Amino acid sequence: MGKNVVKKIMVMPLLAVALLLSACRYDIPEGYSKNAHPYEELVEFAKSIDPDATVTDEPQHELYEHRNYVIYPAKIGGIECSVATISVPVYDSSGEFAVMYYRMDTDYDFNLLCQILEKYPLLGAPLDDDLVARFNVGGFMRSCVTVDNMTEEKLNGIFDEFDKCQKELKSYSLRKNFRMQIRVGKKSYFFTETTDEAKQKVIDNMTKDGVLK
Repeated sequence: MGKNVVKKIMVMPLLAVALLLSACRYDIPEGYSKNAHPYEELVEFAKSIDPDATVTDEPQHELYEHRNYVIYPAKIGGIECSVATISVPVYDSSGEFAVMYYRMDTDYDFNLLCQILEKYPLLGAPLDDDLVARFNVGGFMRSCVTVDNMTEEKLNGIFDEFDKCQKELKSYSLRKNFRMQIRVGKKSYFFTETTDEAKQKVIDNMTKDGVLK
């Protein structure tokens, strides 16, 4: 076998590896860590929301839906809650390969929403109450109300309460947005804004589906 052939055979696997490595580029978000964040960083994170926040150094370890949660009891804005460092997948530029990194989050927003929703019964209750919902990387908090039938009067009442709830939430230092879901039979309708356009879109979709009486 000639030297040139041998060189080509040796170079080809190296090129393949180089191409693979160049394709697997990861854009790691700021604040993410390869290892679980230490207690001191979680205290700093909580105080970035409320300078008077407190975090108790009593970690609880949970494994939920293939993610590791290290959760610390906390008090933020006078509300009993938690801060956590959570393992989440970070995908490469191709969207095919992932590596696990830790990010920090809190369920302060979720607990505050639960308290505020008690004032607005037409908005229902939080859609889920698990670790994914409490520490939601998607940035949304969701509530859901289910009705057998919908009338314009009932829908106007929901929008009125949703508007008041949103204004109250905006008076706090929150990191997530509130999303509302209305279930009418087998149909679902979502909205996050209180604008006339958002309201009209829900009305148009309900009218089109024949659920608005």
